[in-house]
Amino acid sequence: MERTGAEPSVRLLFDDADDAAVFYDELRGVPGVFVEEVPAPNEPGEQGGVVEMLSAAVAGGAIPAALNLLQALVESRRDGFVLKARDGKRKVEITADNAQEALEVVREMLDGES
Repeated sequence: MERTGAEPSVRLLFDDADDAAVFYDELRGVPGVFVEEVPAPNEPGEQGGVVEMLSAAVAGGAIPAALNLLQALVESRRDGFVLKARDGKRKVEITADNAQEALEVVREMLDGES
């Protein structure tokens, strides 16, 4: 499957480059998921901290597989792990404790829902 450029995308931000590398390797193996490493800009008021960002575009049919993989990866990380996801309007922090609810917000981002 080739990327059309019309797929919705989210930015995934990590505090640790090793975590970003694991997510990158796993996500790019999912058909319909297009992931690339991009520099993580600081937002106003942020002190830095974020060392890596992935941009993930997902074709509609691949959204469930991508979300299932994200949930498994988040739940397999160490205590205190936080994955931040953003689209143009919203931001959500995903942890093992809130993965199911937070990934529902990511699904809405990828579905283009407000």
